[in-house]
Amino acid sequence: MEQILVGELFHEETEAGIHRVSARVGAELLWFESSNAQLRLSPEGFASALLIPAMSHGRNLVFEDPLCPEWLANTGRIMDYFSRWMGWKPIRIESRFSGARPEPSPGVRRALCFSGGVDSFFSLLTYPKPIDTLVLIHGYDIWLNDEEGARVVFETVQRVAAEKGLHAALIRTNYRDHPIAGRKYRFSYAGALAAIGHLLDGVGELVVSSGLPRREASFNGSNCETDPLWSSKVMKVDHYGGDFTKNQKIRAIAASRLAQQNLRICQQNFYGSFELSEKFLNCGCCQKCIRTMLVLQQEGHLEDFAVFANKTDLPMHLDRVMKVPPVFIPAFDEIRRGGVDRQAERAIRALKRRSKLLNRMEWAGRRGVKGVFRVIRLLDALERKFFWIKRMFLLSSRH
Repeated sequence: MEQILVGELFHEETEAGIHRVSARVGAELLWFESSNAQLRLSPEGFASALLIPAMSHGRNLVFEDPLCPEWLANTGRIMDYFSRWMGWKPIRIESRFSGARPEPSPGVRRALCFSGGVDSFFSLLTYPKPIDTLVLIHGYDIWLNDEEGARVVFETVQRVAAEKGLHAALIRTNYRDHPIAGRKYRFSYAGALAAIGHLLDGVGELVVSSGLPRREASFNGSNCETDPLWSSKVMKVDHYGGDFTKNQKIRAIAASRLAQQNLRICQQNFYGSFELSEKFLNCGCCQKCIRTMLVLQQEGHLEDFAVFANKTDLPMHLDRVMKVPPVFIPAFDEIRRGGVDRQAERAIRALKRRSKLLNRMEWAGRRGVKGVFRVIRLLDALERKFFWIKRMFLLSSRH
């Protein structure tokens, strides 16, 4: 099996006060840097970031630096998981270091990966132990070349941290731009998040928020089974929030003034454009916004959230959503059971119906799915017209 050689890690500090930790991975440099947080030389950080990409390449990892025995022991279970789900063969992880391994000191601070979404706000507000640092990574969900988007989001993170008396750290990395590390990010991002905990100096625990409840979690890069396995002797990873649904999390943060002023969940902000203004972090029209706002409406707090550009005509905007992945359908069902008006109930039922159909039509390609969606929209429009005619008839017959 071919090898990926990870050169000796090195640390540098620029005149501008930027701390950077780097290693040559294959033919190109992989780096992490920060101007407001100290970074440490942690081979486990780079190894966590590279394990799943290396598996997907089918190449062994060879390090010039020593690796933590506890971290190494955990990797067998991580690789078993990905072998079972993805069919990738386990790889070997070796170290060429022959001297005595220096014993790093355990960290004492606790950091939370914080993007300003529902999951991370829920963790911030309900995690049972004190959080010291909120961490935003520029180069993962926010593309490295999107400087403006990173600025807008980090300003939000800084506001939240200041309100809670915490430190805010921004980490930049070329991880997703790297030809080896950037592969299969959907499956490797849990290791990439764990890397940040290993690389942040003084951090002994990293809190990673669950994206889906434990009972609904499909195969994903981050889950309650594998996330804790990215831990080492001096840095533990805690996967938090898996006992709650997304809607339960929204209800838990609905009354929080911090969330009302800073929540950022809009899917329009995940594709490098950040077209929305700093005033409105969320469009209020995409399925993710509508799903969140319907729950906030049920809780009586929608009007308190100043971060949505639109808070009206939610059923109409839901009718414009082509489909949602199967994993989100239970969330809409839960909303409908919680009580919505007739228009919203009809829109949710229609969305669920067409999603089940269109999710099975990947064979038709994007253009074919869009064509079928146009036909479905026409039929749904006729159904809505019939709904209003029927309602008017019933009202008139009562008088």
